[in-house]
Amino acid sequence: MLQSSRRTPRDNIEFKKRDRGDAAADVREQALAMSNVEAMLKPGAFLLANFSAPNLTSGTIRPVETTTTLYARARDVNENILDFIVWYKAHAN
Repeated sequence: MLQSSRRTPRDNIEFKKRDRGDAAADVREQALAMSNVEAMLKPGAFLLANFSAPNLTSGTIRPVETTTTLYARARDVNENILDFIVWYKAHAN
């Protein structure tokens, strides 16, 4: 039996960084990706991301809050492993 490889809006969305030095292309691609994510979200829905995307004047998805999250404590080096989460609200005017 064949299974469909189509993704749905409920699937995880992953933004990948490139290894090239074209920063302008990266900003354009992130802006396009955020615009596409915004189109999939219901008004008032939130996107949680561990990156800060460019602020789009053409879209209505806006950062609301930033939170630092502790994932683990490395006992051997006495170090905390942290990440930051940016909360974006869809269709926030």
